[in-house]
Amino acid sequence: MGLTYTEIHELLSARRAGARFDQTLTLGRQNLYLHDRETAALIAEFNLSPEIAQLTMPFGTYTDDFLQAILQVAHLDSMDVSSYEDS
Repeated sequence: MGLTYTEIHELLSARRAGARFDQTLTLGRQNLYLHDRETAALIAEFNLSPEIAQLTMPFGTYTDDFLQAILQVAHLDSMDVSSYEDS
């Protein structure tokens, strides 16, 4: 399971509209699938810190740090049953 540009864009749009993500639960441990140009577009459109780009490497890493940084998540939980993801 993973998040692409489309999902991240929707989450950031929701945050800009007032949604709060202080406590967030993901269904499954999510991987991040953003290309450099997509990350740059999100940084520009949502006025994110350029340092966010460092949290997207390498392609396919878990989204935990990225979500905490861009959505201001204070507490992130993942609900999953899977032996290969240590959960």
